[in-house]
Amino acid sequence: MSREAATSRPSVIIVGGGLAGLAAGCYAQMSGMRSTVLERHVLPGGCCTAWGRDGYIFDYCIEWLLGTAAGNEANQVWRELGALDGKEITNFEMFNRVVGADGRSVTFYNDPDRLERHLLEVSPADAPVLRSFCQDLRLFLEADLLSFLTPPSLRTAREEREAEIKAAPVRSVLERTSATRLEDFTARLRDPLLRRAFPNIFFQDHESFPLLPYLLNMAAANHGNAGVPQGGSLGPGR
Repeated sequence: MSREAATSRPSVIIVGGGLAGLAAGCYAQMSGMRSTVLERHVLPGGCCTAWGRDGYIFDYCIEWLLGTAAGNEANQVWRELGALDGKEITNFEMFNRVVGADGRSVTFYNDPDRLERHLLEVSPADAPVLRSFCQDLRLFLEADLLSFLTPPSLRTAREEREAEIKAAPVRSVLERTSATRLEDFTARLRDPLLRRAFPNIFFQDHESFPLLPYLLNMAAANHGNAGVPQGGSLGPGR
């Protein structure tokens, strides 16, 4: 490419070298633009960063990454960017295990049947609420909600119909769980351990956090689509 052609290309400056910033910079160049990513840290990667010291790897990677299983659009993005090339992806059968001060514990399995049996053992008195949560999780397992390469405003009429069909089985539960704050859900539980444990299914400030993301991520993990890329952005053998 000539110098004149190179300088005539559109250019973009991206503030922040996390996953979104790096992806934007890559796609800009893949689309014929020039891109500059500005990052204040010494390493790029944001919440998917790792570093080595004295033979040890300190993995500050996010707890999980949606799109680690093949065959979905999120995975297509990571593959196009090379983000998962050479990565070892680890999947877990649970999101978390919470232990109370009295030694009692609750494990949040990604399988709704196993989760329901376990939760009922922890607190039979909360059976209606717990069964409802696990049934919602089963519904999320049947839905394909990770199709997002084409934003709604740019979809054709056919693509919009296909998206509506995919969401149809869980439309009512999507609306209900997105409008239900986690603190309102936990207030319905009688067992004090469960009231404290549910907000820690994964590590979020739950006070105004809706119930929907918990179900969505647990369903993705059940499908092996929310694994942990070992080593973060550092990569293997570094």
